[in-house]
Amino acid sequence: MAVRAVYWEGVERRERDGFFRSLRNDLKYRLQNVKFVPLDTGVKLEYTLDGVTYMPVLPPIGRMVASYEDQDNVKNPTTSYLVGVKDGRYYIDLASPKRNN
Repeated sequence: MAVRAVYWEGVERRERDGFFRSLRNDLKYRLQNVKFVPLDTGVKLEYTLDGVTYMPVLPPIGRMVASYEDQDNVKNPTTSYLVGVKDGRYYIDLASPKRNN
């Protein structure tokens, strides 16, 4: 399955699989609202996992926050994705290993 709203270049298998797991989980809920919010000033967007430091593939410009209707005992479910721009198009911005230049 290809998702054109995601910028895939440089994204490794683990992050791709994690995105699809999240998406499959979200599809269990009825979408209520989507909004774009600015990034908090000074927010750190790098993380280290198994000794590898990851960072967004594109320079992020904000977050897309999707809110879903309550379901059973799950209240206020939301998902947040970074958003970046490449060649005038907006993309969900996943992480890749940090490149040392």
